[in-house]
Amino acid sequence: MVPFVFFWTKKKVKLASLKPDTDTTKITLKVKEKKEFPCTGISYLSNVKYSSDNKKVAKVNSSGEIQAKKAGTTYIRCKVKQYGDTYNLVCKVTVKKEGNIKDPTSAYRNLIQSYEKKYGEAQLNEQKQFWTGLCYAKLLDFNNDGINELILTYQTERYNKDKVQYHVELWKYGGKSAKRVTSRISWSGNNMPYFGGLGICKYNGKYLLELTGNACGDNYYYGTKKDGSVGLVHKFIWKGDAMEGDWYMDGKKTSGNMYETYYKKYHANATWYSFAQSSNNNLIRKELSNTKQKLGM
Repeated sequence: MVPFVFFWTKKKVKLASLKPDTDTTKITLKVKEKKEFPCTGISYLSNVKYSSDNKKVAKVNSSGEIQAKKAGTTYIRCKVKQYGDTYNLVCKVTVKKEGNIKDPTSAYRNLIQSYEKKYGEAQLNEQKQFWTGLCYAKLLDFNNDGINELILTYQTERYNKDKVQYHVELWKYGGKSAKRVTSRISWSGNNMPYFGGLGICKYNGKYLLELTGNACGDNYYYGTKKDGSVGLVHKFIWKGDAMEGDWYMDGKKTSGNMYETYYKKYHANATWYSFAQSSNNNLIRKELSNTKQKLGM
């Protein structure tokens, strides 16, 4: 089987016939923090009602926005009447005092500042063909523990597009400082790293970061491991040439059909960022700007 070769674009693909369900059954908030009720598959035509078992700990409004009030534990409930069926969704909410929650803000802010000093701030080259400097940053809570991880992308070549390589990194917070989970040169198709990019997928209510290499012959998925930590979840490697070869999943040979099954499964509701496509320039700027704003920069 020949490995897929494609160009990435930003798009969202939604599964058909989704049923209401929770992204996660528990979340942790700090006092005064707000967060949307974690659910998917609810139609805009549905009748939805939210309630809290203990409004003194956390309350929820008619739109599903949860607001933490004081330290403690409660359950937020979501009753959905959709297409003749009734669904009762429940999420456990634990509220902790400000000082009891690990806050990575300062560590991530220092990291971004050090990268901008080392690699430069984000900018397009004169021909607007590619990005240089620290060109992308995004905060995401991969394992739903209430503490965000940080995705960074930087690129240092300023003139020759044939030498362009986008370095994508995933960082997590270790309690006192940021710790790097991975750093890879990620392609988005074709046969040159110039077409750099990354994918953010959502599967079973949790995020996955997809990085690729070797003209998409290597696929690495980072997210929540079985022990709840953030790291490498799966990797697919193509061994062979453009005409013949085999896929290997986590070191074991697998069929092309199995690879396609996993590929489609992980790419439901996926968002793609391609750094070589001008149509994504505003999105990339927005993600970087929003992340800096959240970190108080």
